[in-house]
Amino acid sequence: MKQDQKVDYGSIQIHKKVLADIVLSVVHEAGGIILASENFIGSLLKVLRKRNHSGIIVTIDKDNEVSIEVRICVQYGVNIPDASRQLQDAIRDAIDRTTDINLKDVHINIQGIEGGA
Repeated sequence: MKQDQKVDYGSIQIHKKVLADIVLSVVHEAGGIILASENFIGSLLKVLRKRNHSGIIVTIDKDNEVSIEVRICVQYGVNIPDASRQLQDAIRDAIDRTTDINLKDVHINIQGIEGGA
């Protein structure tokens, strides 16, 4: 009988900024949704090419469960509940597919409407 051999190659650590980058990619692909406007410091860091996604908050609790909060603005006329649910599903799917991390929560925080009267 053949036995499977398991080899330990070490650990894999994924930084919270990597998760934020994945979320940012999902937000950019979503139609009618943009990341909430950054403050002056966030805009300055963006100009200096330092990644700072002030509208994306990744937290890890004491049980090592990951939660994500995304602060967005939606374009005028977009159905907010439908767009929010689709964004939650897309974020959860992208994180699961690329990192194999099961998210505890994905919170969508609507900060405003863009392009309204």
